[in-house]
Amino acid sequence: MFPDARRTTYVIGHVDSFLAELQALLDWIAQDAISRSAKARVIFLGSIVGGITLLIIIRLSGRRTLAQMTPFDLVIVLVISETTQQAMLGDDFSITNAALLILTLFTTDIALSYVKRWWPRAGHVVDGVPTVLVTNGVYDERALRGCRLDKEDVMEAARAQEGIESVREIKFAILEVSGGISIVPKKQ
Repeated sequence: MFPDARRTTYVIGHVDSFLAELQALLDWIAQDAISRSAKARVIFLGSIVGGITLLIIIRLSGRRTLAQMTPFDLVIVLVISETTQQAMLGDDFSITNAALLILTLFTTDIALSYVKRWWPRAGHVVDGVPTVLVTNGVYDERALRGCRLDKEDVMEAARAQEGIESVREIKFAILEVSGGISIVPKKQ
């Protein structure tokens, strides 16, 4: 063999080996891109399902304001948020997936606000409706039980807002969608 032929064979062997490695790399990148795309879809769908599930659970558990939260309620909220985050992201805690999750949740929230604007009934399902707790000085026991409130909760709001000392002085006490209690006093 001539020296140039040996060198050419050597170069061709390395080029073939380089091309094989390049092909393997491209296959790996393509597979990884498919994998990333699939993960993104899972995170997108998981965040929507997780958000809807949390909304249903929170709606079923009743309305409370942050001022009414007990330390145990706060611990529950923190545990739920961590559990939900793990369920939505799975084992991948990358910044990209976290950003995708946050973007999906905010987009869903914005879309839901438009749905509530166009279809008011959706707002009633998502946010609830105000609940009358007292009418003309008489407690609605069923409404109080359904909202998991006591008569004392209503009277506390009545004293704080209007200086009212007796339920007989209340025309309406309404549990608002926000979780606060509005008091409408009777006219004197």
